[in-house]
Amino acid sequence: MLKSLLGLLLSVSVHAETPLIRLQYLSFDPSLTENTHLMTESANQKLWILNLSEPVNEGIKKQIKLQGLEILDFIPDQALLVRGEKSMTTLRSVIQWVPFQASWKWSTGMRSPSDTRDNEARIVLIRTFKNSETLKVKQKIEQQLDRTIILHRSSPFLVIRSYDRDLFKISEMDEVAFLQDLPDFEMAMIDLGQADPNARAGQITGFETGTKVMNMDSMWSQGFSGSGQVVAMGDTGLDRGSLDSIHPDFTNAVIAGQNFAPFGRSWEDPMGHGTHVAGSILSRGTQSSGAFKGSAYNAKLIAHSLWSPMLNNLMVPTKLSDLFSSAMKQGASFHTNSWGSPKNFGAYDSFARQVDEFSFQNLDFLILFAAGNSGVDKDRDGRIDSDSIGTPATAKNALSVGASENYEFQGGIQRKVSELRGAADIWGAEPIFSSKISDNTKGLAMFSSRGPTDDGRIKPDLVAPGTNILSTRSFHAKSQDLWGRYGDNYVWSGGTSMSTPLVAGAAAVVREVMQNKFDIKNPSASLIKATLMVTSTDLFPGQYGTRAQGQELLTLRPNNDQGFGRVNLSTFNNLGSASLIDEKNGVATGETKSYQIVLEKDSKLSLLVLWNDAPANENAAKALVNDLSVSIQGPGLDFKSTDSVNNFRFFENNAKQGTYQIQVTGRQVAMGLNGKQPYAIVIQQTK
Repeated sequence: MLKSLLGLLLSVSVHAETPLIRLQYLSFDPSLTENTHLMTESANQKLWILNLSEPVNEGIKKQIKLQGLEILDFIPDQALLVRGEKSMTTLRSVIQWVPFQASWKWSTGMRSPSDTRDNEARIVLIRTFKNSETLKVKQKIEQQLDRTIILHRSSPFLVIRSYDRDLFKISEMDEVAFLQDLPDFEMAMIDLGQADPNARAGQITGFETGTKVMNMDSMWSQGFSGSGQVVAMGDTGLDRGSLDSIHPDFTNAVIAGQNFAPFGRSWEDPMGHGTHVAGSILSRGTQSSGAFKGSAYNAKLIAHSLWSPMLNNLMVPTKLSDLFSSAMKQGASFHTNSWGSPKNFGAYDSFARQVDEFSFQNLDFLILFAAGNSGVDKDRDGRIDSDSIGTPATAKNALSVGASENYEFQGGIQRKVSELRGAADIWGAEPIFSSKISDNTKGLAMFSSRGPTDDGRIKPDLVAPGTNILSTRSFHAKSQDLWGRYGDNYVWSGGTSMSTPLVAGAAAVVREVMQNKFDIKNPSASLIKATLMVTSTDLFPGQYGTRAQGQELLTLRPNNDQGFGRVNLSTFNNLGSASLIDEKNGVATGETKSYQIVLEKDSKLSLLVLWNDAPANENAAKALVNDLSVSIQGPGLDFKSTDSVNNFRFFENNAKQGTYQIQVTGRQVAMGLNGKQPYAIVIQQTK
């Protein structure tokens, strides 16, 4: 309901000497007299926004800490959220102490704090600033608020059943950081109606699994198929939940299985979704004589079940780090998730923050999320609308995956869009209405969720085949046939659920190549992610061609339909080790690092600088915390990045033969690792 308030400016003028404070509810210049009502302090004010006269740096933070203040979060443009007593001592660079209002802790996806309906209970997620403070908040609620019920505690989170009047009191607690409605999560597999049981006939083409469209065979032919790599999966489970009686395509492929859903005990897959996902990652193809293999068919799997038998549905744990840390302890470098929330599109919430926090603290661990299947054409202009991507795929550091089309004419669902369930209401305009869903590899799936995020970041990051994908079938007695069976061992399906595990497998192969071919023993998640993004194939202008106002894709990559494009491992195959820079130390505010590259002939130069950014405050108007700038100088080229929204900087254009200087500067590293922001650089030269 509050989404319309995003970006609202309360001030009509901007003083150059006073940076704005930017929150999702409002942005304002605290030096203006008309905003003095925002400066009202409570009797025991402990939370403050310290607005600074210069970019945040370690020297400023040290002075703030010496005053006994606790730094909690970064607030754009250049401010810090702190906790403690207001200092009477003049602090260098602090130009305003702005009292942090309790109402600013409410998610913009919730009902307005002024719109109280105290007779209506709601399920709410609370995040505290520290793990150690969660119990204290729980005790305060139990002692002071009789009507509020604590449903679950998993520090730093509480799940409660409460009413608006109580929520106001909770938001006034100094230990409480953020409140939001608890999201509904669902699998990112889309139901398009009944599959044609007779849709499979003829020769095997190699396109059935989606791997051929991504040119996985260019890596397989060189002996790279995921050996030595471990991928964890969070989904509905795997097959019958037993290593002793597992689908033959997973024999000796699974390290362990575990259930993380509340009230769950087994990692069996009574639905079938998780088994299909697992097959796309690393099915050995045993039951198909090697025809239907996953992207990384020699990798190992850790199966995390999120299936609750009590609810007979997906049930995601409140604390996502339980999943990720368990996977890391068992040797995984990846965690892939084909689920998300189909509501509050574009929001950066506590689940997105959790992904960013874990990724920032564990730079070598890559987390993938499906972008979702909420793409629609409600305005009936013949192209899919923007703003349909849900959390946690909105996280900065997640590799968020959309769906492109597979190239499959026989299996799964082969009808025109116009013949699909409910299509007239959401895809009723041409050329979408008359198209098929897996007949053009230049096309995107019409259901694939599009960006941007609420703060303008580009999502998804890339796409992969997600229509009519063949993979392993769960042997569980209750398992569904999804988009239709192919014999007893395999089923068809579709959605960004299917594209995401294909990319997880591709990422595992990329890591294997980096280790064994390029001698990068422990490549960062940023380097793997950036490599997949740079080497992807730009699908512009898409499957429908062009028209005056655009059709499927309006611009070259990156954009909010395809991200950087469709994964293409044959392009990665052409990279050299000098094209990959894993800067694990990084830069501080005001610090610059320089690199030199030589183009031996006129080429198309693609350069991506990408980093795992620090977690943002959920109600900051901009999720980017650590801002890096990039410049490239060379023959006829003087490029300086202007982006200050995304956690990447990208250049792609024709460049002349010669020597080029690349500089990466810490424009503002507000919450660095030891004061610095690590990053990765991937450079590609093509004809």
